[in-house]
Amino acid sequence: MNVVITEDGDETLRAGMLSEILSEKGRFVLILDDVWERLFLEKFGILESFGGKLMLTSRSLDVCRQMDCQVVKIEPFPEEDAWTLFSDKVGQNLMSSTDLLLIAKSIVERCVGLSLVIAIVANSKRGEDSLPI
Repeated sequence: MNVVITEDGDETLRAGMLSEILSEKGRFVLILDDVWERLFLEKFGILESFGGKLMLTSRSLDVCRQMDCQVVKIEPFPEEDAWTLFSDKVGQNLMSSTDLLLIAKSIVERCVGLSLVIAIVANSKRGEDSLPI
């Protein structure tokens, strides 16, 4: 089922569309990444009665508590492991230049050991032969 909910239009209409889609799915897992503040899921059309599972990632324990989450704390990767993950995901094109290596190392540092962020950034740069500064 491919459905596009555009940002145009009424927020209540979009929430209703999402609610309908999720209720038709029956079982689902919805992942909300990098949540910075408490979300009222009903506002987005996500009702508890659908039988789906919700997973969210947040750097804030307070957000998790406010949303009554079961908390699973994941420690950041050590620097060496973070670099290995980035290198494996980005591929060898970027690793061949000394200048690009310095930029890549800086990117890994800015990801502060968060494995999902590292993987997403590295995958977005995979196959490129230069990095924007």
